[in-house]
Amino acid sequence: MALRSTVNKFPIVPNSLERRATSKTIIANQQLREELALVRAQGYATADEEHYLGLRALAAPIFDHANSVRAAVSLNGSIQERAWSDLAALVQLVEVAAHEISKASRIG
Repeated sequence: MALRSTVNKFPIVPNSLERRATSKTIIANQQLREELALVRAQGYATADEEHYLGLRALAAPIFDHANSVRAAVSLNGSIQERAWSDLAALVQLVEVAAHEISKASRIG
């Protein structure tokens, strides 16, 4: 979603989804647009207890032969796991995995 060119043209949080799963759930269109801009700039996404308390996620896009996002590789786990203390290292691992999968699979 973050890499789509139409992301700023339409509301992206339907009214039916405007309930929080946790206090960190993003439900406002403007806040979601800001988060998507950050994801676009970083090249990866994180979710920190946005859907389940205690769960953290990290994802990087998998691109097809036309450089369009077709899938993602994701790492999910408890925020209490020691591995999350070095987010930069995890980001690097997930991005390398996504790049290798993109290169090897050429989805499309």
